[in-house]
Amino acid sequence: MAIVLASPNTIWACGDRRLTDSRTSRPLSSNGVKITDIGATNGGAFLTYAGIGQIQSTEVSRWVYQTLRGSYGLSLDELFQRISTAAQPVLLSTAKRSGVNHMFIAAAICDRKPCIYVLNQPMIVRKWEMKCDQAPRFDQILAISAPNADQPLSDNSR
Repeated sequence: MAIVLASPNTIWACGDRRLTDSRTSRPLSSNGVKITDIGATNGGAFLTYAGIGQIQSTEVSRWVYQTLRGSYGLSLDELFQRISTAAQPVLLSTAKRSGVNHMFIAAAICDRKPCIYVLNQPMIVRKWEMKCDQAPRFDQILAISAPNADQPLSDNSR
């Protein structure tokens, strides 16, 4: 389970901590780390996920960190595209073998605007931006949950 929220003043990411063996459906750990912070030239994000918890013995959040290591001078769009490209041969083959739907979601401040990124099978990057032409209001929010991230749960930013 994963949920992200983005508003003009803050971003949030929530995720469960359980890692489950996709072959046996038995819990591997109740202490998994499923949130990764990402810094870019044009903003920052909190990335979380639902689906595959480990690639071999590496937690997916650690795999994301290793994938982005040394990626300096890139925008959020470029970093998410890098995750998408790297996930296709590794994560998608594991998900397909296991019959698990894997999805990344992220709350971000990109170019000073709140937005949400979704990377779902086949790891296509989608982005929703909040319209913030006037002063921020408390009730402006974008929210999305995984694994049901076809559309934002809430987008009352207009």
